[in-house]
Amino acid sequence: MTQRQHAAIKSAAGAVIFIVYIIPIYWMFVSSLKPRSEIYQIPPTIFPEQPQLASFARVISDGGLINVANSFFIAGFTVLFTLVIAAPGAYALARFKKKWTRFMVLLFLMAQMMPTVLMATPLFAMFSRMGINNTLLAVIIGNATMTIPFAVIVLRTVFLGVSVELEEAAYIDGCTMAGMFFRVVLPVGKAGLVIASVIAFILAWGDFIYANTFINNSSLFPATVAMFNYVGALATDWSAIMAFAALIAIPLIILFIMLQKHVVVGLSAGALKM
Repeated sequence: MTQRQHAAIKSAAGAVIFIVYIIPIYWMFVSSLKPRSEIYQIPPTIFPEQPQLASFARVISDGGLINVANSFFIAGFTVLFTLVIAAPGAYALARFKKKWTRFMVLLFLMAQMMPTVLMATPLFAMFSRMGINNTLLAVIIGNATMTIPFAVIVLRTVFLGVSVELEEAAYIDGCTMAGMFFRVVLPVGKAGLVIASVIAFILAWGDFIYANTFINNSSLFPATVAMFNYVGALATDWSAIMAFAALIAIPLIILFIMLQKHVVVGLSAGALKM
């Protein structure tokens, strides 16, 4: 196989993957612009015959922007909480060569595999005793149980790549351990911090189980839970659901456009090492 044929096959495979991913996104945005009657039309229309923004107006009038703001609050503070806990923990696992280091890494890997459905019930009982159920704090802590293990695994690998000589030079220049960590290690590991932040934001942004379990006040619902209100026992308002889904997807699309280079570098830097 020639190099040109190999490149053509890779381009074709990339095009197929792109189409598979883009069709649901396209259909979501198109359906959000269709009236209800057109959504159920057979055969379905590829382009809306009568584009309208009534679905977006209905979602916004029902408090959709408040729900999106709740999602931003939850995702933002989940990222902050994740980095505050995971960065020092990952650095400790990267630098302290002890017998228990591999065991701790294995525990974090196992924690990543724990389904949220399994964690929701014990967390709900614990938060009830703490008196923080029906607050956004409960959702943030719940989301952190998903994001911290991932962030520790990624950041540990990144910190393993930080030169020990740089840290020693910082000590010679008079830095304390904390100063060296913030002035040397974190700036060098910026790519890993970006990918950990992005993945944590996405996981928290798309969470449904924890938010639906811990919150019963509709004014505190994030967008994912509020969108479920348009699913009824006898009918589903698909135009409103698609409009709400578009509002949820737009921030993520913007985030990836802004940080795509950093995400690629961070994924490369965060390749798993035991």
